[in-house]
Amino acid sequence: MDNFEDIDLGEIFDGDFSIVAEELDFSGKEELNEDSTQTTFPILPVRNMVMFPQVVIPITAGREQSKSLLENAQETGRL
Repeated sequence: MDNFEDIDLGEIFDGDFSIVAEELDFSGKEELNEDSTQTTFPILPVRNMVMFPQVVIPITAGREQSKSLLENAQETGRL
């Protein structure tokens, strides 16, 4: 089971391919936290589905907390 082969990616790709490694700089992180335009949105955990913004699909809310969250979000226009 020691039949491993060294693969040189430079031989596979003909020079048009490059791997880019970029170092992240978090020095301005404090400025991001002080942004006054940030908005808080209600979060409703759902089972067995992935929901995306601006996509309309029916959901079922059975728990009282979930129903309350949805009703409040609809009343305040945050739905």
